[in-house]
Amino acid sequence: MKDDKMLFYLKDYFFNVVMPLLGFPESIIKQKKEIIEIINDKSIINFSSNKTIHVEEDGVNIKIYVGLVFLKRYLFYLEFKKNDITYEQIVIANHLVYSFSTMLESNEILFSEEGDIHIKQYLLDKNIKTKYINLLYDYAVQKGICDWIMPKKSMSSLKIEKLIEVLEKWSQKTYEGHRVCYGILINNSDTGHVNNEKEFVNDFIDFLEDEYSAVISDGISSIIEVDSECNFVKYHSIYEDNKICECNLDDNILPYRFAQIISTYVEKEKIGIFLLQNGDIIIAKSKMIYFIKRNGKWINFKFDTFKKIMNSRMQVTKQNTKDFNKLLENIFSTTLDVSLAHSGGIIAVVNYKKNIKELEKIINKLEAQGEIYIDDSKRICTLNGASKYVCKYEAKSKGFGFA
Repeated sequence: MKDDKMLFYLKDYFFNVVMPLLGFPESIIKQKKEIIEIINDKSIINFSSNKTIHVEEDGVNIKIYVGLVFLKRYLFYLEFKKNDITYEQIVIANHLVYSFSTMLESNEILFSEEGDIHIKQYLLDKNIKTKYINLLYDYAVQKGICDWIMPKKSMSSLKIEKLIEVLEKWSQKTYEGHRVCYGILINNSDTGHVNNEKEFVNDFIDFLEDEYSAVISDGISSIIEVDSECNFVKYHSIYEDNKICECNLDDNILPYRFAQIISTYVEKEKIGIFLLQNGDIIIAKSKMIYFIKRNGKWINFKFDTFKKIMNSRMQVTKQNTKDFNKLLENIFSTTLDVSLAHSGGIIAVVNYKKNIKELEKIINKLEAQGEIYIDDSKRICTLNGASKYVCKYEAKSKGFGFA
């Protein structure tokens, strides 16, 4: 009975929390949920210590075994085509399920039949249990993401958890009447600073607790680098060495306001964590955005996820794939700008072959009137309003994308 209960909650967490966060479309999740294979025989496959996800592949298909550490066994498996899941998704899934496994172990009574009896006897309202379980799901996700940021460094991942908790506190406060923004760069390759055999007292988390930390970085033009123990390392700015950092907006699919800081500093082993004025928390890696925490929930914001979902819903021929993906890049980057600015917006995809001459007339007229200008990356920009990014202008062969 115990294993049945654990299987129920593991499946619920995996299909309703983990797979959506990894970016799988609803149709794929529903399909995999219907053909899941339950493992009743413990001897089918030996449990690998600390690995809640085990992978077997035959060159065409990948079989994913999912289990719990404290039970020391895998409870079910599902199959994917090799091109339908990436190694990175598997790594993230392992961290998410492992963190959930520790949640189950420490709250085992809640997920048992005995827990149901206690709920009925003392709480009366079974919705209380559901809400608490959902809170555990949320906490398991955040802990799993922190473990992914700091793999194989348990104490460091706890530091990242604490860092995000402090940023969440700041998201609910103001400084001199204004919401606070932060940009923090985690350097995984930096393992701490030692001077005269004594560790520096440079704990950046302690510094963030103080009110005067509110003005140190905005995450758009500046960012603070810390080591794997969250000790202060260096202050970075896009205006370093008396010049502005160059950024080719076509090289990376990023929000316009964050393009310079992310493409310049969030590279190699470094992870960017940003707190925005609206309370969103961004996780960036390898010059791209991975996750955003919005309204208490972590959401997958990778372009590859968006592209996979769009391609699964639309019929695109092989001849049109390249042009379609380029269009998706423009739509996605514009959507990111609007979403993170919380300003609202309308995206119009124009048939440039029919309307290119009319569009050029409008562009030329606005440019002549001084209402817009075209920057070096061929983006049409305006200084009016909160957003400087109005639309994307490309070569005539590619057309225009307006926001």
